[in-house]
Amino acid sequence: MNEKDGKYQIVYEGTDEQYKDIIKDALENSSAREATDLDDAIENIEIKSASMEYLVNKNTFQIISATTKAEFYVLNKGQRSSEIVTMISETEFSNINNVAEIILPAEALNAQVAYKA
Repeated sequence: MNEKDGKYQIVYEGTDEQYKDIIKDALENSSAREATDLDDAIENIEIKSASMEYLVNKNTFQIISATTKAEFYVLNKGQRSSEIVTMISETEFSNINNVAEIILPAEALNAQVAYKA
């Protein structure tokens, strides 16, 4: 942990297989989650590099931003592709605990989603 621009900076970096969890977490929180079997996808990549950075407010300890970066190769039947896939996820947090009441319409409250098995 370091200080950066008056904030705490927490960085997690690496190049080996233990960083698959970082990538899986980022994918689970993205739109790719619904389009992909994540367990299968994660088993079919070879990590080149991965990093995660959090900036945290020094006074409130609330997360201000989170950035995840990863470079990996896709494996096809155990063979590594020649191209590197780059994934970058940047999230900023603001207006924390300052949101007014949220009123959902009845159609949203009663909505149903059909999942494919």
